[in-house]
Amino acid sequence: MEPYVEMRKGAKRDFVEACTKFYIKELNLTNSRYELVVINEPNMMKTQGLNGGIMQYGPREICILLDSRLSLFQLTLTLAHEMVHVKQVAKGRLRTELRDDKMVNYWLGKEMDVEYYFRPWEREAWAQERELAYRLNYCMEQQID
Repeated sequence: MEPYVEMRKGAKRDFVEACTKFYIKELNLTNSRYELVVINEPNMMKTQGLNGGIMQYGPREICILLDSRLSLFQLTLTLAHEMVHVKQVAKGRLRTELRDDKMVNYWLGKEMDVEYYFRPWEREAWAQERELAYRLNYCMEQQID
């Protein structure tokens, strides 16, 4: 899996690309045949109440949306969280489809209609996001020293 980061050239774009590549390695997605696009979404928190999200386009393309106003720390956490969802989709554990103008979620092949805080895929992402972000931070510190 090779990420494509759709942002203006600069330090933030390079940072997001490096973080995404790190998470791909850590989550064992290097050999995945999915395409991954990461997009900066202006005012996502303000308009949708979200720091980030993923969308699947076609059978083998996943897009991560990140609020453009996140601090670097929040960006690393949000990207880690969304990358866990990327893994869930790539491994066939999580699937979402549009049915009658409503998003329907499938977890491990079973349709799930539960509140956000009780969704097993969200619980798994919350459980892993901090450790991934801390590993990223540790590796970055080792490179600086």
